[in-house]
Amino acid sequence: MTHTLQAVAEQLGVSVRTVQEWVSRGELRAISVSRSRSSRKPRLRILDHDLRAFLESRSVGPDPPKTRRRKPLPLVKEYV
Repeated sequence: MTHTLQAVAEQLGVSVRTVQEWVSRGELRAISVSRSRSSRKPRLRILDHDLRAFLESRSVGPDPPKTRRRKPLPLVKEYV
């Protein structure tokens, strides 16, 4: 299954320009379905598995376990 840039933008809640930037930077793979290779306006489509791979690469993993900080030692004044 393929997706248009417009459909991907709507699904992810971003602009079409943002999706175009991801494609131009190579972060998101897209294929051209234009009739000719030298088309001035390529018709890009994104394959389903490429979209899933993109989303997985951008997903955030679980938070690292929180470590407890030790309380700082109180300042001890030495009297002579």
